[in-house]
Amino acid sequence: MMGYFVDPDVVDDVVVGSGPTAWAACMGVWARGGKPVVVDSGYTASDFGSVSVVQDAQIKSKSQFGSEYMYTFPCRSLGIVPPQGVIPLSGALGGLSTVWGAGIQPVSTADLSGVPAYLSRDWLDASEQLLREIDFLGRDDLLSLRDPWPVSPKDEVVMSARFKKVLQRAEKLVDKKFLDTVYGSPRLAIKGSKDRNQSGACVICGDCMVGCPEGSIFDSGREILKRIEDVGGEYLQGVVTQIISDKSNELDQKGAVTLLVEDRNGKTRRIKARRLYLAAGAIGSPALLQRSALAPQHLEVKDSQMFYGAFLSVDSRNAAEEIMTTSQGYFSTTKSVSLRDEFSMSVYEYSTDFQARLEQFVPVPLRPLIQLAKPVMKNIFPGIGFLSQDVSGSIHLDYDGNETKVTLVNNTETSKAIQNAMRRIARTSRHLGLFRLPNPFKAPNVGAGFHAGASMPMGDGLHNLVDWKGRLRSEPRIHIVDASSLMRIKAGSHTFMAMANAYRIAVNPSRE
Repeated sequence: MMGYFVDPDVVDDVVVGSGPTAWAACMGVWARGGKPVVVDSGYTASDFGSVSVVQDAQIKSKSQFGSEYMYTFPCRSLGIVPPQGVIPLSGALGGLSTVWGAGIQPVSTADLSGVPAYLSRDWLDASEQLLREIDFLGRDDLLSLRDPWPVSPKDEVVMSARFKKVLQRAEKLVDKKFLDTVYGSPRLAIKGSKDRNQSGACVICGDCMVGCPEGSIFDSGREILKRIEDVGGEYLQGVVTQIISDKSNELDQKGAVTLLVEDRNGKTRRIKARRLYLAAGAIGSPALLQRSALAPQHLEVKDSQMFYGAFLSVDSRNAAEEIMTTSQGYFSTTKSVSLRDEFSMSVYEYSTDFQARLEQFVPVPLRPLIQLAKPVMKNIFPGIGFLSQDVSGSIHLDYDGNETKVTLVNNTETSKAIQNAMRRIARTSRHLGLFRLPNPFKAPNVGAGFHAGASMPMGDGLHNLVDWKGRLRSEPRIHIVDASSLMRIKAGSHTFMAMANAYRIAVNPSRE
C-alpha cells in the first residue's frame, strides 16, 4: 500500500520525477521484481518557492482547467535562475494529460543509427513492451515508412470527414518520387475514441488542449501512484536538492548515493539509494547534477525548435460532426532525409481553442477582426512544427557554485530551416488539398516547444558523460533516464523514445 515514506538504511531503487520517463523506469523496476521509491515535487510545487517558467505573452498555457501548476517549478530549491520567456520545466505530477500533449512516435531503426547492435535490439524490445502497457491510437499509413508500429494500435483517432479525405489522398502518393515529406494519422497515447464504452475512454469533448476531464490521455503520475498501490513501492513528495556520492560506503560491495530531499514543510530528509534513476527533465536533471558537483559547470541542452504554419483546405467542414481537437494530421520527413534536415508538423482542425490561442498573437484592438473572420477561419488548418536540433537554438546551463543560470541561445540557421521545411511541406500538402498560407508570426523562443534534452548524450567516448547503460561516469549508481541522455532530440515528439530508453535501462541496471 502507498503511504508516507519511512527512511530505511538503504533503498534499492529510487526514481526522481513522475513524468513519462519516470513511469517507464518504474515499469522496468517492477518488471524485475523491485519496488521503487518515487520522489517528485508533485502538484503543489508552489510550496517549494516555485516560479512560473512561462513568461512569454505569446504562449497560451495548456493549463488543466485554469490551473497553472504544471508551469511552475521549484527553481529556488535547485538554485535555477530562469530567463525571460519559456523553458521546458514542469512541477506537475507527471503525465501527458496534465502537461504537454499525447503525441508518440514509435522508436525505429532510423532513430537508432550509430548505436551498438545489442542496445538497438534492447531499445526496440523495450518500446514494444511499453506499447503493450499503454492505450494508444493510430494506424498504419505513410508515417510507418519511417516509424513502423511494433505493436498494432488498439484503436484509431476519430477524424473529421475532410481529414479522412486528406489521408486518402496521401495514401495515393506513396510511389511519388518527390516524396521526402510524408503525411499520416497522428499517434496518440489516448484511451478509446471509437469504443467509448471503456472506462475513461475519450468522449470527444474537445478539451484535449487544456487537460482531459475523462483521464483518457495517458497520465504517468496517476499510473505511477496506482501501480504503487497495486504492486508496491513508495511515493515521497519533495524536491531533491542535492545528490551526494558516498563511495566509501560499501553496502553489499555496491555502495550508495545519498539524496537530500526537501519536503513541503521545509524539512530535509536523507535517502540512500543503491540505484538512482534521474528523470527530473531536460533542465532539472542536469541542473541537479551540476549542483551536486557531478556534472560540468557548463552544459548545453539541445532543443527541437517550434515553428508555426497554416493551410487553407479545399474541403468543407460538417459543423455537426464530432472531432478530436488533438492533431488530426501529421507531416514528417522520410528515413532518407538527413538528420540535419528532419522536421515534423502536427496539423489541427479549427477549434475555439485555436481561436483563443490565435488571439494571444494579435494586438487587443485588432482582436474583433478575428470574430469577423471566423467563417473563413473554419477552413484554415493551423500547424505546429518542430525542427532538427542541428538547426535549432540551444539552452545553456552555467553553474557558478551557487546558482545555475539558464540562457536561451538562438541559432542563425533556424529561420532558413523553417522556410525550407515549409516549402517541402507545401510541396506535399498541395496534393492533399491543403494550400500553404503566409505565416505572419515569427518563430517562438528557444524552448517554447518543450522538446529539449541531449545535454549528456550516451556513448563510448571519454567525452560522453553517460555510458550506453545510462550510467553517469562520475557516479555509476546514477542512471540518467530522461531525455538528457538521448543521443539527439528528434524533430517532433521524442517522449516515447526516451520512455523506451528509460525502461531498457531500469529493467537491467547491472554494472557489468
